[in-house]
Amino acid sequence: SSVINTHLKSLTSEQQLSQVNYRPAAAGATARVPALHAACGGGARPAMVEVLKLLLDVAGVDVAALDGEGNPALFFSCGGRNSADAACTRLLLEKKGCDAGWQDKDGGGFGLIHLAAGALSGQPDSETMIVLAEFVDIEAKDGKGRTVFQYGSAVTARSMTAQTYMPPFQKPGAKMLAAAFKSLEKALATDGKLTAGEQE
Repeated sequence: SSVINTHLKSLTSEQQLSQVNYRPAAAGATARVPALHAACGGGARPAMVEVLKLLLDVAGVDVAALDGEGNPALFFSCGGRNSADAACTRLLLEKKGCDAGWQDKDGGGFGLIHLAAGALSGQPDSETMIVLAEFVDIEAKDGKGRTVFQYGSAVTARSMTAQTYMPPFQKPGAKMLAAAFKSLEKALATDGKLTAGEQE
């Protein structure tokens, strides 16, 4: 982050904004990854919260900017490609102009909460789901009409009742997902955001 900070300080405010708000000319373009997206794990590196803080401090930064595939930075911080990052997700959501209601229109109709539940990455992150619960509808449905609780119920049941039939390499993943949903349900129940029926 110190290198990024030094670089930004060497630029004029116009140059800073031009670099931070860079976006590919067209959907599907093979240009470089926008800075915000890269800081949220959209590039070859994992999410870097300190770098994201520096970028969000640039006056006029567009937190809703899309990359060449039509994805916002939130897509990556919520686990659209790699592991989700709760700290980056909160920083973005607390910034004015951020679209918490973003939903994938071309793929599985996934919202941010579905991404954090591991819909694409296969890596559920309970901390990011808990952060999202403050900003989005936790009962939102994906393109197939499923909520994240249905994801959790299915995996919990699979991990508990199908252990005998599940290949050994799948068991750790099933247990991890089941544990993530248990953490989410406990946190939401404590905050009063989960009904008795949903807790079941």
